[in-house]
Amino acid sequence: MLIDLPEPENSANAKARANFGDGVRIRAMVPLPIGTSTGGLYDYWLGNQVCGSHNIDIGTYIEVPVGKRHLPAIVWEIDPEPEPAQSTRKVTLKPVTRIFDLPPMPEMNRKLITWMAQYYAASPGTVLKMFLNTPSALETPPEITAYKPVPRLPADLRMTPARKRVLASFHDIPIMTGPELAKAAGCGTSVVAGLAEQGGLERVSLPGVPPRPPRPDHELPGPTLSPDQAV
Repeated sequence: MLIDLPEPENSANAKARANFGDGVRIRAMVPLPIGTSTGGLYDYWLGNQVCGSHNIDIGTYIEVPVGKRHLPAIVWEIDPEPEPAQSTRKVTLKPVTRIFDLPPMPEMNRKLITWMAQYYAASPGTVLKMFLNTPSALETPPEITAYKPVPRLPADLRMTPARKRVLASFHDIPIMTGPELAKAAGCGTSVVAGLAEQGGLERVSLPGVPPRPPRPDHELPGPTLSPDQAV
């Protein structure tokens, strides 16, 4: 049960609020087989300093403290109450520690979690665990280092047969990663790295996840069929 307690001036709670910042109370579902009586939801405080430039919606992926652990969770409800007055503090709320840079969980998925929990008489957190079975998938993939040819090679660059094969590998692909270049040129990745160190290649950073391909256009005309094929 959440209770708004008045805070005397210069109290420990006032100091905590100064560090905690303003924000909004949310109810989050954690992927644990607990909280059946509460619908699997737990109250947390989402401070403005954690939000940053993120837009917080129902279904947002967040990280919250549960005991001594930090677990991924889903924003299930957002408290419509205004921010607490300066003289009050919801002392029982723990802060949200992180917001994942991902689209919110669709409403259809959240309804499915609720339905499955009711149908199988299971805690909602147990069902949510199946949706968040791999927490590392929520992390932003690190950037990939790739290489592209430079407009003009340095005059003092020492060329070897392996380096020539590396440069020749760009004939139809403008940017390649180190392993891709090494495989195409039949050499080791150290040859690629050494060539880049001496100015023979330019390093570029690529997103960790390749962009999604465009959606298929079902209205595009198909191939022209012969009379026999069209039968």
